[in-house]
Amino acid sequence: MKNYASYSPLFTTLYDETQPVGNIGRGCHYSILRAAQSLDLKLEPEIQITAQDFCVIWDEDHDDRIMDVIEELYIQNLLAPILFIGERKGSVTVILDK
Repeated sequence: MKNYASYSPLFTTLYDETQPVGNIGRGCHYSILRAAQSLDLKLEPEIQITAQDFCVIWDEDHDDRIMDVIEELYIQNLLAPILFIGERKGSVTVILDK
């Protein structure tokens, strides 16, 4: 099993692309993180805690300040419906599950 970067003590990194690839901007890349989740997609309490996987999409500079935003969303119980969260030039984009 490959050791990936740990971006936060609250999440496990399942996959981590560390270098930009592709032609969007000057390249982008992504990481897949996992959190323990006690809420469903409507932010209602679940009977059992489950694993929530979500994707962080990075621009070329891999600015990990986005983790402060993600941690705050998690602490405020707002992470459950998030599938993708991305950072690009100081902006944050969030894509939710339907």
